[in-house]
Amino acid sequence: MWREFEPEEIVIEDKVINKIELVKNFLNNSQCKETLLITPKDLSDFLKEEVTKMPGVYCIYNIERKEVLDVGKSKNLYARIREQLIGVKDRKDGRFKFPRLFFAVLKREKGIKEKGYDELSQETQDKLIKFYQNLVFNSGNALRICFTKDHLSAIVLEQVLIQFFKKKNQCKYNYQV
Repeated sequence: MWREFEPEEIVIEDKVINKIELVKNFLNNSQCKETLLITPKDLSDFLKEEVTKMPGVYCIYNIERKEVLDVGKSKNLYARIREQLIGVKDRKDGRFKFPRLFFAVLKREKGIKEKGYDELSQETQDKLIKFYQNLVFNSGNALRICFTKDHLSAIVLEQVLIQFFKKKNQCKYNYQV
């Protein structure tokens, strides 16, 4: 069966993804959106005004230390950034829930894994959420967003950035690569 296919037929228009062009776009201020991470409300307003449901890459970094903390990608940047940094309220108990980044921070900073977190009291969980929000939302942190033409380009750009910054002992909340 596999001999019936031509590689060009499967790949279609994405025969080559130009990593240099992706990185140039990421480094180019006119190709990106950026905001300080001061409060969840400020971020929410920024997302509503500036970010679409397009694919791309986001980078959380500390301006003062010139340190990249996390790089991520998504098919829908608006939703991903919102759930990663602001959280999504649980319908049952009204408490905020967070995906990967929250647990990466807890593991790195507090030695708590996701399973262990679920076993903690609500009061302790609330304190950990506050810890997370204080770590993310402070005047030294910023969020950079770069839109890409498709999700595959976002995946490639994310991996290139993570590999580069990991070599510089940064991206401490990224566990891939």
